[in-house]
Amino acid sequence: MIGFKLTYNNETIKVGIPKGVTSINLTRVLLEDRDEIDIHTGGLDKEINQHLRWLVMKLKLGDKLLIEVEEFEEADPPHKMVAQDSEDLVLQAKLKSYHSLKKELEEKGLI
Repeated sequence: MIGFKLTYNNETIKVGIPKGVTSINLTRVLLEDRDEIDIHTGGLDKEINQHLRWLVMKLKLGDKLLIEVEEFEEADPPHKMVAQDSEDLVLQAKLKSYHSLKKELEEKGLI
């Protein structure tokens, strides 16, 4: 399979899914109450309908990351596997979020 070899602070993991989606996300958040940088490696294995997570951690200044695209036989085992939500649960969550955001905008007089 083709996947990612991620080296961080001198540790290396292989992340990949034969049939599905594999991702590495870096996020920087700077808000009034939050100041953080995170890395999240995971994906969706469509053969078993599971979300996989290899690495989720906070980063700090000076951390070093190297991402290489490689072909390998097997990825490292994920640290966590979670069943994929059904479409109904996803729609319910989106609807709940919509109503919450709508209420907030109405209270501020924006809609």
